[in-house]
Amino acid sequence: VKENNGHLYLIDWFKGWEGYTLEECLHGYREDGDPLYNQVKKEIEDRGLSDYTTILYGRSHDMSSFIEDDSLDICFIDGDHTYAGCLSDIKDYYPKVKHGGYLCGHDCEDINISHLFRPEDMFVDFIRKPGLIERGINTDWHGVHPGVITAVYENFKDSVEIRQDKKGQGLPIWIKKIDKKKQSIPRFIK
Repeated sequence: VKENNGHLYLIDWFKGWEGYTLEECLHGYREDGDPLYNQVKKEIEDRGLSDYTTILYGRSHDMSSFIEDDSLDICFIDGDHTYAGCLSDIKDYYPKVKHGGYLCGHDCEDINISHLFRPEDMFVDFIRKPGLIERGINTDWHGVHPGVITAVYENFKDSVEIRQDKKGQGLPIWIKKIDKKKQSIPRFIK
């Protein structure tokens, strides 16, 4: 961002995952998001990125109105992993990406299994491997994010690319190059 004189919008509510406690996982819910917000803000300052970063402190849907349409080169989504949450993020941020830019996100293991999920799977953020085996889904993954997979597939079908994140957590990233001039309109905008 700094090398290209760009600008980063970082959006988070800094409270973690609802429905999980801090004892259960690193990203468990906390009532007060300020300590995590202050930690992230300090990290940005320490890296000399304050002039290149805007932190939007709140829920993704609410914060989308602070970003102009057709203004982003890249938008990376890694928020609510339920179907409704991921679909909302795609719907809210697709218009923000410029023609020729990229809309992408985390945790989309395999779009080709979206038809194997149950309706109730759309309300959870993650299904571990034993639950997948019960559904007849054979995968090398230790689990999958059915809401992300289904929302991405329903809107972009096979025109989305899935890449492994070799530098981060090792989880797959979905990438969609936005061609607003000739691309068919995603399902949610119709």
